[in-house]
Amino acid sequence: MDFLFIYSDTLLPFFVLLLQIFSSRKLPNGDFLLRLYLLLTTIIMGFSNYLADRAIRNYYLYHLYSLFEVILLIQLITRFTSSDKKSGFVAIALYALFWLINIRYLEPLSDFNSISSTVAALFISFFCFRYFLLISRKEAFLYFKKIPSFWIVSGILFYCIASVFVSGTYRFVPELENINSHTIWIFQQNLNIIKFILISIGILCCYRPTSPHG
Repeated sequence: MDFLFIYSDTLLPFFVLLLQIFSSRKLPNGDFLLRLYLLLTTIIMGFSNYLADRAIRNYYLYHLYSLFEVILLIQLITRFTSSDKKSGFVAIALYALFWLINIRYLEPLSDFNSISSTVAALFISFFCFRYFLLISRKEAFLYFKKIPSFWIVSGILFYCIASVFVSGTYRFVPELENINSHTIWIFQQNLNIIKFILISIGILCCYRPTSPHG
């Protein structure tokens, strides 16, 4: 069990990816983007764990992962609502610019990217909130439990909101006497687990009928 928990940030996205691949029905809108997100998460986090086990610095991977998350998740969420994609591309471009400035002046690749990961979580959260606002205006919201995207976006939003605290604490942990990095890591692992469980529920919803009476 310890092994599963320690490497849950790698194993869970891999298992969820397999679940999606072998699902009998495709996710309405964004099926490829979700698979790509799960695949890149498995690869990047797997390599990150490989380096960490050998005491090799892996902070640059977290910089890269934050950029991937913004690009893929914002596009995924906008496709779920078939909303104006232009705002998503603008947000991605703005974040990419900030991401480069942050690496150049605030957090180099040799440091953990607490600032850029926090900003990434805020950007993604905005689109999650917009998703819920748009879907609440549709009749489909009356049977939201059967909507795959509802569970997937819920998992993403939960993780992003909570990870704002995690990223900020990582940056200021030397000044916080009652919190240590191991405690924060455990908290983050639990956030990952909850996120991927909710995404799994969304994928399993693809097996179910999407009518109010189904």
